[in-house]
Amino acid sequence: MSDWDEFVRWAKRFADVVDLDANERAYKVELAERLAGVRDQVLGEMPGWERAFHAALRSTNLLDWRTPGRLATAMEADRDQIHRALTAFWEGDPDPSRLDALVADLRKVASDLYPGSLTAVGSLLLMARQPDRFPPFRAEATQKWARLVSAGKVPSQPSERYAALINLCDALISHGADAGLEIRDRLEAQGLGWTVVNYPLPDEWLAEDRSAFAAWRGDPSPADLEVVERGFGPAPEAEAAAWRVLGAGLRNEPSPIDVNLTAWTADNARDLRRRISENPDTGPGSFLGKLHGQLSGAPPAAVLLAAELLYVHAAPLSNLAPETKVERVDTVLGWLPSSVALPDPLRAGLAAQGAFHGGVGFNIQIWQQLSWLCDFVAHWTSQPHEVRARALADPWAFRDIAASAPTDWPSMRYSLSYLAWPGTFPNLVSPDHRRRIRNAFADRVGGASGADDASIERDLVGIRQALEADTGGQVDFYLPPYAPMWMHDQDEGQRAWLVRPGTAGSDLVQRWVREEFVSLAGSHLGHVPPGSPLRDVQTAVERGYQHQDYHQRLVLAREYHSFLSVVKADDVVVTVADDQVHLGVVAGDVEYVGESEARVRRPVAWRGATLPREALPVPTPALLEQPGALVDLTAALEVLLPHVAGETANGRPVEEVPQLRSATDDLAQRLHMDLSDIQEMLDLLQARQQMVLYGPPGTGKTYLARQLAHHIVGGDDPSRVRLVQFHPSYSYEDFFEGFRPTETASGQATFKVEPGPLRLLASEAARPESAGEPFVLVIDEMNRTNLAKVFGELYFLLEYRKESVRLQYQPTEAFRLSPNVFIIGTMNTSDRSIALVDAAIRRRFPFVELHPDEPPVRGVLARYVERRELADDRRAHLLQALNDAIDPIDRDLRIGPSYLMREEADTDAGLRRIWRYDVLPLLEEHYYGRLSRADIHDRFGLDALLSGSAEGPAVDEPSDTNADDSADEAEGQP
Repeated sequence: MSDWDEFVRWAKRFADVVDLDANERAYKVELAERLAGVRDQVLGEMPGWERAFHAALRSTNLLDWRTPGRLATAMEADRDQIHRALTAFWEGDPDPSRLDALVADLRKVASDLYPGSLTAVGSLLLMARQPDRFPPFRAEATQKWARLVSAGKVPSQPSERYAALINLCDALISHGADAGLEIRDRLEAQGLGWTVVNYPLPDEWLAEDRSAFAAWRGDPSPADLEVVERGFGPAPEAEAAAWRVLGAGLRNEPSPIDVNLTAWTADNARDLRRRISENPDTGPGSFLGKLHGQLSGAPPAAVLLAAELLYVHAAPLSNLAPETKVERVDTVLGWLPSSVALPDPLRAGLAAQGAFHGGVGFNIQIWQQLSWLCDFVAHWTSQPHEVRARALADPWAFRDIAASAPTDWPSMRYSLSYLAWPGTFPNLVSPDHRRRIRNAFADRVGGASGADDASIERDLVGIRQALEADTGGQVDFYLPPYAPMWMHDQDEGQRAWLVRPGTAGSDLVQRWVREEFVSLAGSHLGHVPPGSPLRDVQTAVERGYQHQDYHQRLVLAREYHSFLSVVKADDVVVTVADDQVHLGVVAGDVEYVGESEARVRRPVAWRGATLPREALPVPTPALLEQPGALVDLTAALEVLLPHVAGETANGRPVEEVPQLRSATDDLAQRLHMDLSDIQEMLDLLQARQQMVLYGPPGTGKTYLARQLAHHIVGGDDPSRVRLVQFHPSYSYEDFFEGFRPTETASGQATFKVEPGPLRLLASEAARPESAGEPFVLVIDEMNRTNLAKVFGELYFLLEYRKESVRLQYQPTEAFRLSPNVFIIGTMNTSDRSIALVDAAIRRRFPFVELHPDEPPVRGVLARYVERRELADDRRAHLLQALNDAIDPIDRDLRIGPSYLMREEADTDAGLRRIWRYDVLPLLEEHYYGRLSRADIHDRFGLDALLSGSAEGPAVDEPSDTNADDSADEAEGQP
């Protein structure tokens, strides 16, 4: 039987069970119609063709996932070049020979796309013209199809590549007709050909047929894939895909990625391990960039092994984006001398739901984990055949081989055991979490069987089986009802820590790095179990450190408790020696050793390269000023992580104040102010990050502050603006944080430290995703409270934004006010309390006056009237007359325009109401004890101002007698 006869035989079998129209043809025809519309837009030079073209490419899985995005980037860089290339290709009759020119033109602006990917794009452009004649092209599927029918290697030229696909389609139509298989056109032939090449084995087939087809196509046979029933865990798709790679490697079979190579051999593993460990790259650059240099000149099988180990490493991760997983494997496969593509089933496995969150460890520690996988492969292949066979049939035999490798990396070993036996071993890779979960549920297996790794593993397996027997379903220890039972009192977030070597100095730091651990002395601590509560640690410290004073014992208890029970795997560790900063990641649980200077230890994966102290990223320098052997640096975690990963060049990043939006004509019209005055206020905020708007009543201070705040943050997220109003009883606890009454779960009343508006806003602004986004706090009536009491230690941060302070209610925590927090305060000058504002607040806040007689307020009312096109409106003249009637010595008593910028002021009746109920009562308050009520009405009354006779008596200086007389007169007025 010829190769084509065999291909057609299987094609007929697939045609019987697969709906080709629904699964293959319909979506291609729909895409062709959509692209035909894009063609009309391109040739007609219609606006928006770029968006339509990008949307069409993104809507299909016929392209590599990176291609649409990279073409979109290319269009932004050179729209005209892309337009010229598409026009030249799409004009006239469809012609596949133009593919060479199209690919060459597109690569001028999209050089990071492979020619095969761009050939696939060109095939879709042809399909838009005549789908039945021009089917879509995929390099890997075409190459595999050609191999199955012995058609030779697919050429490299785009037009010749596409011609090879057309020839395959035409040959299938011809051979199919001879065998009684009717295929209507090339589009159907292509769909059927890809089905034979890529589709999973149909469940309807008999076992012997499935096995025979898998052997012919080059798949691992179904019988071999399941030596025994492996079971399944929380991510069956990812588990099955990973087992295709892992199972073939364990059975020493040809690679499921390239059947011409066998990757999992001792020689390949040792070669790869040597290249990684003996040629370490500790400089800046990406992981893949460094790996490329290390694999330079490596045998193809060793390169393929690297790709497969990266697949096994990434497949179960839920915190790694599918595109990142695929990019890692695809990139390494691209270093092979011959073109090898990741098969679609394996590609789909990387896109499937992950099984566990690997934390930062599975990214930062990837070098160590990859090295351990190499050690495991070499160790596995050195085992006798009968030992390996038993391990493929017994999960505990497999676990024992993995645990007996010459080196150990627990989290990777746990992941590998889970992927090999997902029905037995849990998807738990954190040693700390495994211990906590075992301890929390140990009663389900009659109590803990031991504290060693093997005992915890067996207990976890028994606990899982018992719980699943009760529920009849999968158990996820990270979800309710199980999570609260072991996560209580535990902060699950990743943290960063500064560890100091004490009197041992840099010599101990060198040992830490060389022997991969970090330690506290603990010479008198005794043996406090990891995870112990603070009270137990305090008891041990009180017993062992009586020679220290009371305060020092408190500090030691906090530090040892943090090291034993708060620090956890994946936390970042920082230490400084000889002005060099060493960074690493905690790799495991606490160990006690018989050494006085370094008795309490945790394993750490140190980054090889150091960072000069002066290059520390902010806010780390400020946090390093905190005393202690163990200091929480979590506030600097996000800026430290790139340095820990080694993917950031040395150098100290500068925290930038976000660039504020310039004033706009629309804003100026809303405020009825000059554009230049508004821009000056924004420039002041840009330079100082805080300011106070002060002035008499009615000058629009609060309105202006809120309008500026919303202009600064933009319209996308107005929640980044907050407003608080100070009052005489306002306190630090109201503004920043303090104890508030609350109710416990048992219904008991208690007090808890709760954040105030500034603490909440500052926390949101400090999030990594908020970097570069401005947040604005508007403080209204700022001078109505005791500012020194309300701001407390925050006074310091208003002047020194890059520094940190210890907090009143949380003295162990360093707090910073990030540069993207802006503060706009308002102060009313009419009650003269602004005169009492201390020099400290004046030094920290620039003061912007808003006065009716001065810009930017002067002229606001006139502009308001003019823009509303109100005929014969007297308001601006009336306000001017009112303020002229107020003695210059009482400048801060003059009235702002906002009272007369209400709609009710449009009518005489409304204007009189404003005068009676707003303006005159305000003046009566201002002049209490200085003018009688009658004098005020005669001097400032509406009729007097309108008639031009507002010349009341002079205002007396206040005295006790005048005040009493005026009060009596005022009370006697009707």
